[in-house]
Amino acid sequence: MIHLARIAGAFSSLIVLDLDPANIGQTKNGVLIRDGAVDLDKYIETSDVIFATGSTICNATIDTLYNAPIPLVLFGTTGAGAAALLGINRFCPEASCGRCD
Repeated sequence: MIHLARIAGAFSSLIVLDLDPANIGQTKNGVLIRDGAVDLDKYIETSDVIFATGSTICNATIDTLYNAPIPLVLFGTTGAGAAALLGINRFCPEASCGRCD
């Protein structure tokens, strides 16, 4: 959840979705973690941007996120290769320049 800590202060409203039952219902960095398997389309409709982990490629939610009518940004190193191949923006606060290039 290091990425959440880095972006939480940058947005006035932040919705965090997760598929991990250990995280759902927890509050991390002041944000309630919601079930990403429930009402995903509803959350997308009310959002301006999607920040997603590379694990969305493995758990098959990437198609929905990639085809959403709002910008998608993958964060971390897991999705770096796929992001480059698919032309998806990416962000990695651990990289010296803030990107995973």
